[in-house]
Amino acid sequence: MNVLGSILGQLCLQTPDAIELVRDLFDSSLAPSGIRRRPDHISLQTIIYSLLEKHRASVLIDAIDECKDREILLSFLSDLVAGPLHVNVIVTGRDETDIRKGLVLYRRVTLESRSRELAKDISLYVRSRIQDEPGFSWLSDVIKTEIEERLTKTEDDPHM
Repeated sequence: MNVLGSILGQLCLQTPDAIELVRDLFDSSLAPSGIRRRPDHISLQTIIYSLLEKHRASVLIDAIDECKDREILLSFLSDLVAGPLHVNVIVTGRDETDIRKGLVLYRRVTLESRSRELAKDISLYVRSRIQDEPGFSWLSDVIKTEIEERLTKTEDDPHM
């Protein structure tokens, strides 16, 4: 629900006709007792779909593996890519079975195949931070090298 609400909120910031749809949803959320209810995921999805039929958007969801109740989100994302919508979707997360099955229509890119390049980038970043950060200036070069080596060790490193 939080992710869907966030997507809708961001669409509202960029899409003038989204405000009317959200206002209508808000008005319809009034219970007979006069208390407002939270919209359900179906209502949020319906508005998002209708906006994406008319407007181009990009959706980035980072760390989907950390979402609670992600089956609703996975179903929503599967529908996004299957429908005639103007949307680009990028999802990041750990390789978990339900995520893999839920996003079967998505092109899959793994970082494991690029581990050497990533390790090199991480090493360069760590080295530059240790060398350039004013808070580390008092450390000797030997200590800086030791910190860098420990922070950049990989699982396949024989010195681990």
